[in-house]
Amino acid sequence: MSIDAYLAALSSHLRVWPLRRRRIVAEVRSHLEEAGEDGVERFGDPADVAALFNAVHPPPPARLTAVAVLVSSWLVFTAVQGSESRMGPAPWPDGQAPGRIDELLAYATFSILAAVGIGFATLVAPRAFRLGLSLASAALITLCAALLVAHTAARGQYVEGQPSAWWAAIIGLAVLAPTLGAATLTTRAALRRDS
Repeated sequence: MSIDAYLAALSSHLRVWPLRRRRIVAEVRSHLEEAGEDGVERFGDPADVAALFNAVHPPPPARLTAVAVLVSSWLVFTAVQGSESRMGPAPWPDGQAPGRIDELLAYATFSILAAVGIGFATLVAPRAFRLGLSLASAALITLCAALLVAHTAARGQYVEGQPSAWWAAIIGLAVLAPTLGAATLTTRAALRRDS
């Protein structure tokens, strides 16, 4: 087996973060090149070597996503409070907002509360349920951000001085970055672990 084929096999069995994978492969390449032609045979089966690295460097836990959801929830709350201070007063004196403005805010509130609740549940749930719970909480916080962007856009039709929808979308993406990043890493690790 050539060094490149060995490294490809090793890389396919590694269940570590991408940066760590590159470092491990580079280190193994260095050792194999120093060892010469019989280095591949002496190094051992790529799956066995990868298993040793995987034991030392476990994949990110599903709890990472839960913590990211809780951080994103705090960021959503902060963003909403910050945007509330920039909004003009509502022009509907009777308290009834036109269109679906109140409904959007109510759905967003429900989804953030559910995301926080499920996020906390993920922290204490048995390991078998953590991935599903963490992804559910990530989906709910994403839904919350989308609803808040829609709320801002709908409110902007009636209130002067309202932040534009693109501004709300940028804030929403920034708020979701920790959650989406953690959910992606956790899911990729789970898929690699199961394959």
